[in-house]
Amino acid sequence: MAAAPPLNDADARAIMERRVKVIYASQTGNAEDVADRIAQLARRKRFGAQVLDIADYDVTELVEEPQPVIFIISTTGLGDFPSSARPFWRFLLRKDLPVDILSDLNFTVFGLGDSSYAKFCWPARLLRRRLESLGAVEYVKGEDADDQHPMGIEGALVPFLQTLFTQLQSDFVLPTSLKEIPEYELLPPQITVRLLSHSLATGQTSNASAINGSATSNGKEKVRQGLARLTRNERMTARDHWQDVRLLEFEHVGWRSLSDDLNSNDDPERECRWLQMNSHDKSGGECYSDMKYEAGDIFCVKAHNSDAHVDRFFARMGWSNMKEELVQLECLSQTRKLPPDIPRRLKLSDLVKSHLDICSVPRPSFFHTIRQFSPAGSMEREKLDEYCTPGEGADDMFDYAMRVRRTILEVLEEFQSVNFGLERLCEVVPFTRERQFSIASSAEYLDFQKSGKGQQGKGASLANKRSSDKVQLAVAIVKYKTRLREPRRGVCTAWLSALEVGTAAADQIPYRIEKGTMRLPQDDTTPVLYIGPGTGVAPMRAFLQQRLLSRERECSCTVVEAKEHDETNGKAIAGHGAKEAANRIFLGFRHSQKDFLFAEEWQRWSRLGFLEWRLAASRESASGEKFYVQDLIKQDSALLWRHIGEQGGYVLISGSSGKMPEAVREALREVCKQEADMDDEQAARFLQAMVAQRRLQEECWS
Repeated sequence: MAAAPPLNDADARAIMERRVKVIYASQTGNAEDVADRIAQLARRKRFGAQVLDIADYDVTELVEEPQPVIFIISTTGLGDFPSSARPFWRFLLRKDLPVDILSDLNFTVFGLGDSSYAKFCWPARLLRRRLESLGAVEYVKGEDADDQHPMGIEGALVPFLQTLFTQLQSDFVLPTSLKEIPEYELLPPQITVRLLSHSLATGQTSNASAINGSATSNGKEKVRQGLARLTRNERMTARDHWQDVRLLEFEHVGWRSLSDDLNSNDDPERECRWLQMNSHDKSGGECYSDMKYEAGDIFCVKAHNSDAHVDRFFARMGWSNMKEELVQLECLSQTRKLPPDIPRRLKLSDLVKSHLDICSVPRPSFFHTIRQFSPAGSMEREKLDEYCTPGEGADDMFDYAMRVRRTILEVLEEFQSVNFGLERLCEVVPFTRERQFSIASSAEYLDFQKSGKGQQGKGASLANKRSSDKVQLAVAIVKYKTRLREPRRGVCTAWLSALEVGTAAADQIPYRIEKGTMRLPQDDTTPVLYIGPGTGVAPMRAFLQQRLLSRERECSCTVVEAKEHDETNGKAIAGHGAKEAANRIFLGFRHSQKDFLFAEEWQRWSRLGFLEWRLAASRESASGEKFYVQDLIKQDSALLWRHIGEQGGYVLISGSSGKMPEAVREALREVCKQEADMDDEQAARFLQAMVAQRRLQEECWS
């Protein structure tokens, strides 16, 4: 397929006058993907599109933005902004801003969310209202994409793009000297991959200022990642249970940072070796720093593809003889950036194994891209064209890929006519995104387990201890069947489950800690109800560990561990505070003997009088009907009302999204109606007030 011809200076200037700005706030990468798609479509329609992470955007520039601004805003937690957008949002909420300060701004907002949440796309809706209250004008009506829609994001994105570009083309008339780039012409690549030997031989290397999105570009500090060593990988569920849930423990071992000397050709392997080194050094420097996390925070990690899948990919592409070649990545456009943790020079096999998501389920944009590399007139090209046609064709694509969770590798293996060169590898295959896991531990509690044991009765206390060198996760290994022959596996959980303690692969794993959305009340005596079915118990366990240690400080006693029961200390903890336990947890699992996670801890803490727990074992109901955490709420209606209505207690909810969060909220509404004689509207307002007061918090995932 022919590439679009280069522009002359006059046409380039004309495109610069037809500009749009796309600003995204992303938590898992969906908003960033939508922003990239808008930029690609804009390039074809001869608009200049600048794509920015909201964290990198100077909010004061909104006052004088000359071009329409398109916001792509995802939703986290219980209707919260992504963490990257919170400084931006806080600035817009300033009370000293004039009501007409944004009167020159034209904007639109595309929201991403899940309608199973009460505050569906709430950040996008709040942003629309706030921008308008400051005088901004909505350029085209925004849309809200719903994960629950049969077509996912596409259900709202396709009509939104049609409306948006119809308006843009009406307001910015295309010069007669320019034509739109048809779909049969390739756009110039934005990120190229070249064999390093070829780049050096032909002089095709760029200086640091010319490569956008690099680790040290734009005057920013070097990117630094934590490095962790796997110290535990233990199955928590019964061997004969269908679900494998692992307790994973990681220990911080140091930091790694990208090399500053990105342009030195003296030693092309220098940067690759540097990135594989552990940067901690006992002699000094930025070494041996704590993980610095709190209960409720998120552990972020990127998965590696299996060797078998990497070999299949190279075999499919015919690149097996190039696996160990060094390649250079160059970013040639402002509309897309290189992820900061990817070195510009590395082995091709490392790029595919560690940084490209060959086993992810392809997004629609993937099919729009690969059809350009299938010969026109071929049967496979016709099928790909059909998949990219709105309506029935898009439905067929959804059935072929998304519904059965077919992977990018499998699609490429089936569509053998698709052929693209190494240069366009990063244009076709998306970069691996971080996977996020709720942390299941308190840093101080783990430190006590490490250094506090054996010191009971010697005045040992954690009041002055602070060492966050370990983190624990409760991870369900994703494996399920669709109509495809090969079982589906979660890329990240399959990789994590295969890691072995003590091996090189598990010795230096890059990670990042991100602030979570849930937090405990400041007053440790405030009662909290934790609702955590399945692996939703992970953050609840961290919160309880944190509260247990806080109670120890206030009691001036030592926390009792499982093997060292001290009745005196137990009574001290139990007797502190209200008559009822300030901590109550509703747990949901299938079987009490097979997948009851952390059962010994709940039971131990209950014996101390620190915790009251109840279990909804959904497959063990005497009636034969399934029994869930929302049913526990209904059973304990009077107790729940005393908790939320009389004692000002908190409710924290964590687990899989879908039916559970809404079922729990509905059960809480029924509690208000039954115990406080409220009608539907009053009950809804009561729960809304709890949310506003941060007494009702959710963190769920799909």
